[in-house]
Amino acid sequence: MKQTFAKWLMDVSKYIFTAILVTALFKGVTDTAVLIFAAVAASLAPLAAGLALIQSDENDKADKKGKAAKDGKSKGAAKKQQKK
Repeated sequence: MKQTFAKWLMDVSKYIFTAILVTALFKGVTDTAVLIFAAVAASLAPLAAGLALIQSDENDKADKKGKAAKDGKSKGAAKKQQKK
């Protein structure tokens, strides 16, 4: 779920950036530098949120794998103790 929402946020970031830059290319726009700055600023928030969600999702998966491996080792050690 986090991964899907993160990808969606990154897509929104790309769409915002592209829309504002395309708008800046029209001849009637005089403040091109301001529009480019606005494109970068407006697209950074969803991009950062998406990347943070992906990172936290990967950390959650790594924690689950580590916990499963730790549980597996302790069960194996318990079986060895019982055999002795």
